[in-house]
Amino acid sequence: MQLESTSMKKGYSLKKSKLKKWIYQNHFTQPYIAKRLNLSTKEFKEKLTTHALFSKEQITTLIYLMGAYAAFQIIYFPTQKQREEVFYQTFNKKY
Repeated sequence: MQLESTSMKKGYSLKKSKLKKWIYQNHFTQPYIAKRLNLSTKEFKEKLTTHALFSKEQITTLIYLMGAYAAFQIIYFPTQKQREEVFYQTFNKKY
């Protein structure tokens, strides 16, 4: 997924409910995901609750862990236009 060409200055926040749903449907736990992102479980949950930004490295880790399409669904984009641009750049088709 190409996040570089977008305006990713500090990172992206994640859609909490969609991420939690993916975690449990895929038999993972929040502590496991937190560890993969180099966060404590408390930090991970706090970031989700407060909609804090995840770094480029953390987003990249999620993409590899979840797969590009699933990760795309949980990343919050500030505008629909940006979502559509990233989707097109990543999957070479319209959103």
